[in-house]
Amino acid sequence: MKQIIAIFTLSFVLFACGGKKEQPKVDEIKEEVTENVGELVQDFEEEVEEAVEEVKEEIKKVAKKTEELASGAKRVAQGKGEWTGSLVSLSEFVTSNAKDLSQEEAVALVKDNKMIGFNSNGTIYMVFNTDGTYANRSLTRSLKEGKVTVKGKINSVGGMNVIIADVIE
Repeated sequence: MKQIIAIFTLSFVLFACGGKKEQPKVDEIKEEVTENVGELVQDFEEEVEEAVEEVKEEIKKVAKKTEELASGAKRVAQGKGEWTGSLVSLSEFVTSNAKDLSQEEAVALVKDNKMIGFNSNGTIYMVFNTDGTYANRSLTRSLKEGKVTVKGKINSVGGMNVIIADVIE
């Protein structure tokens, strides 16, 4: 019996001394979560809008480059002639990063089996030898002080400007 009384007393003391802990209010928590989620959604929407604007700008750049390429293909007059110009990397030209190549840069591209183009007055040409091979090596060897002269026949094939070179100087 003494043990039962001791257990009862001990239980009473524990419950009485435990005190009340403040329980977080569910409504406050819901409000805080709702505010945080709202801010996150708004930030996400702003980031998406910025990304969409960036994509639109890239599309405009690509469309402009496509128009330039298409108009260049239309400008080319067929026939024989002589043209002086510089060499550019075709892959860099397509990505709008083209610059005139030095002889060292052109040689490095040819060694890496990269395509180079001939730029004369802002129009890019693919230059082929009379035997139908691509004239990368001949163009590179003839490049002096950033310029090369090509004599031959010009044509537009499938929207690409092509020169069949008789002489590359």
